[in-house]
Amino acid sequence: MIMRRAFTLIELLIVVAIIAILAAIAVPNFLEAQTRSKVSRCKADLRTASVAVESYAADHAKYPYVCWSPGWALPAGPQPSNGRYAAGLTTPVAYITSIPKDPFGGILKPADLYAQWNETQDYWYATKSFYNEQGYEWYVYNGTGSKTFALYDLLSKGPDQCWARSTANGGCDVAEVDQPWDWAYDPTNGTISCGNIVRTGP
Repeated sequence: MIMRRAFTLIELLIVVAIIAILAAIAVPNFLEAQTRSKVSRCKADLRTASVAVESYAADHAKYPYVCWSPGWALPAGPQPSNGRYAAGLTTPVAYITSIPKDPFGGILKPADLYAQWNETQDYWYATKSFYNEQGYEWYVYNGTGSKTFALYDLLSKGPDQCWARSTANGGCDVAEVDQPWDWAYDPTNGTISCGNIVRTGP
């Protein structure tokens, strides 16, 4: 007589439970790793864009203009209107090969106070001279304790995928992006926390 052994129902349930526990541990860690890699990419992109902006300024004695369409973006080519800016960052001189895309962009969240406007889904870019031309107040500092004014800023939406978000919508009471260092993204508050990833210059 041939004896056949098989797994009992209890043994199968134990195996399924172990797999479920391992998955519950692994999936959040995988999502955290994804977020951390996107944050690292943002910082690298902003560093690259900053070098391109500074190279442009060295050649033209002023920083590149700010794109209006889409709003608040780094310019690829020359300004289409009055010709006061002879070049963009990619043409006719390639200060950067292409305008980088924000890995946290592409989503317009209703909680974002800037969702109603045509703001960029790339990295946010603004300059002190552009604010002066438009009659806006420029509050952007260089991120140090000295509180000296920066001449330009570059921002990513960050993991919360909002430029600005009130506390009523789970944010950190940010109404504007004009003072980015006051609510810069800090991973010690949680990998997915409010605040933009910031780089200012020079």
